[in-house]
Amino acid sequence: GTDRDDAIIRSMETLAQKSGRMAELAQIAANAAVVAEQNGNAALCRFLYGKLGRWYEAMNQAAYALQCYQKLVALDPSDVDALEAMAVIYRSAQQWIELSQVLAQRAEAESLPETRRDLQCEVAQIYWERLSEVNESKRILTGILADDPGCARAATLLTRILEKIGDYANLVEILGRAVTSMEKGPDRVSEHFRLAEIYEVRLQDVKNAAVHYRAALDIDGGHLDSLKGLERIYAMTDNFAGLREVLESQLAIAVTAKQKIALLERLAKMYEEEFKDVDLAIDAYRSIVKLDDENSGALLALTRHLRKQKLFDELVEVLKRRADLTDREEERRELLSERAQIFKEELKDAELATKAINELAALGGSGSALAQIVRSQIELGEFAAAEATYRKMLDEEKDAEQKVGLLIELAAFQSEKLHNLAASETTLNEARDMAPQNEDVL
Repeated sequence: GTDRDDAIIRSMETLAQKSGRMAELAQIAANAAVVAEQNGNAALCRFLYGKLGRWYEAMNQAAYALQCYQKLVALDPSDVDALEAMAVIYRSAQQWIELSQVLAQRAEAESLPETRRDLQCEVAQIYWERLSEVNESKRILTGILADDPGCARAATLLTRILEKIGDYANLVEILGRAVTSMEKGPDRVSEHFRLAEIYEVRLQDVKNAAVHYRAALDIDGGHLDSLKGLERIYAMTDNFAGLREVLESQLAIAVTAKQKIALLERLAKMYEEEFKDVDLAIDAYRSIVKLDDENSGALLALTRHLRKQKLFDELVEVLKRRADLTDREEERRELLSERAQIFKEELKDAELATKAINELAALGGSGSALAQIVRSQIELGEFAAAEATYRKMLDEEKDAEQKVGLLIELAAFQSEKLHNLAASETTLNEARDMAPQNEDVL
């Protein structure tokens, strides 16, 4: 019986190890195994070949050990221990074809579904990585997933293969099935985003790409990469309502002023051009100016919209800000002139109009510009300021004839508005000194 044989063999093994005669013992056992095989004693054969396999491995005689394990598998194709021992030998020798065959046989003999799938995945990986048999690897993995769609290892391996070979149509099918079984959280967001990118970039399927970008955002509304993906698709397809929503969502999570301004500029333009909503456009430009009060584009757009909407109280402030920022004197005078006119004609604020006109006069400028300022000052009853502006015009005028004309005009102003005949006479004498024969002076 095997119990008695095992006891005998153990005793002999101990003696052989101590005396260094394991090879001799192995030969004796091998001869006994042959006799047992010839006599049809399967139980004894299994016992002896099992012992021999381990002994040969211990003596680094893998070829003989392998023959013993093969004998065991021939006797019992489901001998798990023998199959696992053969797998170790084939893996060590990098005999990939033989290893894949043994692992496949081991998988068939396995009763636990999870262990069987792991073995099949290992076979598939060998076919792909070691034997370059992509189709066989795909066949095995597809079969695993057909039996168990939730097998993560098979799904991961198959997606790597499909992505490597560019089989994106099948890849999205596998990923799509896998993502539905995932719990809501960061991993599911990442998988939806991955699917969306494949649809958009690899398959040029923007419809399905948008579906997965939105699915990612349903879980994490602040997922910036998905927002950017939807932004591209909506811009490409002229979906302005969707684009507006996406840009507003990005604005809500933007961190830096630069990011916010870029988004607000796009939104302002969209509100104005696509939605014809001037109020929203104005609000967007206001937000830009709050972030950057030197943003010339936003200030210019605000000027245009505020003027059109007749929001004069705010318009005069914007005009002043633009005047302070510009380094072009002519533009500054134009802006301050418009500001003064608004105070005078639209806001009916004589005090602020006077102050604005006097600020404008202090800048100087061309004769026509100063003449307009004088008229405004006279209309507002600012006679002293008007007289000062006349003097500024005289100081800047180089043409003698024009200067004489200004002196005559000033003299009339002094007489009629200031009722200062002495000053008027002095001014006329100054004109006569320059043009003694001038009939108007005389």
